[in-house]
Amino acid sequence: MTKLLSDLFGGYSKIERPGLLAKLNIFLFAKAFGIDFSDAVKIKFTSLYDMFTREIARDLSHVEPHNFIHPVDGGLVSYGRVSDGHIFLVKGKEYLLNELVGEEEAGLHKNSYFYNYYLSPKDYHRVHHPVGGSFLKTYLIDGALYPVAGWFVNLCPNVFVKNARTVSVVESLAHGRVVTVMIGALNVGSLEMKKGFFSEPQAEPVAVGEHLGTFGLGSSVVILTSKRLDVEIGKTLFSEVIG
Repeated sequence: MTKLLSDLFGGYSKIERPGLLAKLNIFLFAKAFGIDFSDAVKIKFTSLYDMFTREIARDLSHVEPHNFIHPVDGGLVSYGRVSDGHIFLVKGKEYLLNELVGEEEAGLHKNSYFYNYYLSPKDYHRVHHPVGGSFLKTYLIDGALYPVAGWFVNLCPNVFVKNARTVSVVESLAHGRVVTVMIGALNVGSLEMKKGFFSEPQAEPVAVGEHLGTFGLGSSVVILTSKRLDVEIGKTLFSEVIG
């Protein structure tokens, strides 16, 4: 049922309406969610999807190739260290790492740190590589599309490992193996990866801050890395250096 609702909303959001009707539709959604377009590359949109997946103008001149950055505009809601194969994405709720990313990848992160971000509908919906390096693979783990807002996460155990998600892996000279998990959610009508899905024989270089993928609406991102990063719970901005 949640997938059907998400597909319906995704289809609705991509309908391109004529002039005034499109403007009214977009205005109402923007007003409801409190969306800020001050840093958007364009402010005239053809559909809700065009608005939600808008590109922003963000200065990356201060970011060095070896830096680690926040991958999203959103909020860091939890972070910590992997403990006995478990991570605490939400206070008081354990998740098995192998259920989140699969057995093979989980086995490489027994002592890693995790960083859990939430993107609300008002946030910028593009996800960026937190590090530069060799882009090894991106794979899909299929699942449901439940909400990932705090109220629902507290009601529904294991929502992060029940939802559809993509797992992307970059090998960085400065930071080692870094994993970015993009977790789908209710009404996220699409979860698009800029370079699609591929495995390790097709590894290619990527730069820190490069566009990784896009949510059709707000959702969650989890980062795995061996490094303890300089972060605090709260608002995050893509391109902010944290390591």
